[in-house]
Amino acid sequence: MIHFMRLHDEPFREIRSGEKSYEIRLNDQKRKRLRKGDQIEFTKTAPYIETLMVEVLDLIPYPNFKTLYSDLGMVSNEQSLESLLNDTYKTYTNNDEKQWGALAIKIKLLNDSLLRTIAH
Repeated sequence: MIHFMRLHDEPFREIRSGEKSYEIRLNDQKRKRLRKGDQIEFTKTAPYIETLMVEVLDLIPYPNFKTLYSDLGMVSNEQSLESLLNDTYKTYTNNDEKQWGALAIKIKLLNDSLLRTIAH
């Protein structure tokens, strides 16, 4: 099954370059439909519409983002856990997190992924 999700520029570039192997999302109803082996087409919109395709390798649910970031070792010297959480809470509310929990989606960029770029 193919799923569709949007991304901001920086995480899009990180996936494209191979730097990013986990996409972090709220574990809401849309993400609960994901299964290992599914594909996700990520779309980055401005200033160009670009898409890339990844395969879902694993789905790891967590009760909250703090536990997720700590467990996956996503905190570095450059970015404290607090600043990482603050960035996350710009997208998701504390109530959303309490209701749904967090999800780490382990992904792999597909080699035959067609990167499409369309000018606005």
